[in-house]
Amino acid sequence: MARFLDGAVVSFKSSYDNFIGGAWVAPTKGEYFDNISPVNGKPFCKIPRSTAEDIDKAVKYGFGLRFAVLGLLEFIDWGGGDILYYGSNYLSETIDPRFKGPKIVADNMKNNRNGLRDGQGFYDYKDTDVNLYREQRLRDFIAQLRHGNMLPVEGVAK
Repeated sequence: MARFLDGAVVSFKSSYDNFIGGAWVAPTKGEYFDNISPVNGKPFCKIPRSTAEDIDKAVKYGFGLRFAVLGLLEFIDWGGGDILYYGSNYLSETIDPRFKGPKIVADNMKNNRNGLRDGQGFYDYKDTDVNLYREQRLRDFIAQLRHGNMLPVEGVAK
């Protein structure tokens, strides 16, 4: 239990999982780390050390159909981290610094981890038949559209 200045008492569990799709889900690799209080600088609970898989799982549930098959990080790998890197740098320099891409994108770029073309990005595709992988993901997306009765019908405009 933590006591704050106004006398309110707040209780925390000793650890938390990721909240994904309305449920608490343990991190993929089962790793946790200390959550440090900004009030006193001491750990007050354990929180998940989430992986790319955990992030994409949350995005798939949270962003709906757009990322229902490919999570956000997997989507970046498909398009190429280098495109995100150069695009965000351009926007940051010409429009507003808030568009600067995250450091991990720059790090991936420097380490030739730009996604499917390089065989690795946020995910490792080195032992993956990329054509079969893409084909399966597209089949999964079509299945999602079919399930939601959103598959376009040829010659019919909505």
